[in-house]
Amino acid sequence: MTPLAWMDVISSDIERTLAYYAGLFGWSNETLMLDHGEGYRVVRSGEVIVAGAEQVAAERKLEPVWTVMVESEDARSLIESAVAAGATETFELAPMLDLGRIAMLRDPWGATLGVWESGSFRPSMVPDVPGRLAGAVLTTPEPDASARFHREVFGWTPMSGLGDLDAGVPVIVERGHANAVWTPILSGDVDRAPLDDSSGSTTPRLADAGLARCADPTGATFYLFSGAGPATKPRRPSRVACDNPRGPR
Repeated sequence: MTPLAWMDVISSDIERTLAYYAGLFGWSNETLMLDHGEGYRVVRSGEVIVAGAEQVAAERKLEPVWTVMVESEDARSLIESAVAAGATETFELAPMLDLGRIAMLRDPWGATLGVWESGSFRPSMVPDVPGRLAGAVLTTPEPDASARFHREVFGWTPMSGLGDLDAGVPVIVERGHANAVWTPILSGDVDRAPLDDSSGSTTPRLADAGLARCADPTGATFYLFSGAGPATKPRRPSRVACDNPRGPR
């Protein structure tokens, strides 16, 4: 089975974005200069690498967004399997110094999912620290067909409830009416987070799972899990918690 293991955020204002998450989770960051000359921020929770962050160039016209990635020992074979099943490779496999290599896929319903080929860093080994990837929500117009695709390509088994796909970390599949999208679930304490009731757009099912939908100041959305550790013992939050001046997207 191919684990869902990594996440990074594309931002239109990287300093503002990183300041927001530093306040929410205590994250710090450092810049790595990649071989193609672009800077990539490695985000740490304490001493532990938990995420990546990148400034989006204005000419690329990309919306701020969180991306989740699977971890693979053989990214090229996985990419070929995904393409054969109907996915599109949107970013070819490229090195991240000695940390590993990444590529980006778009599934048949439009959801972007990354592939991380491990080098010196294995995202699946990240321990339980503030802001760690604790799960993900897949919103898709065709949940059943999407489940078949992920089973064929990644070996994920459809389940019932919070683990609708056994992806290494908990995954919730929600039916949507637009293009499919992945949204990460970050482990955090909603009682300590700044409150903004305007962001209360989480569906009843996700609220019952202890998830609050949030957006950072540039509009990249994520879910905050109100329990400790992976989202396997959810509890309902009393209020939606996130500092979200723009409201949900």
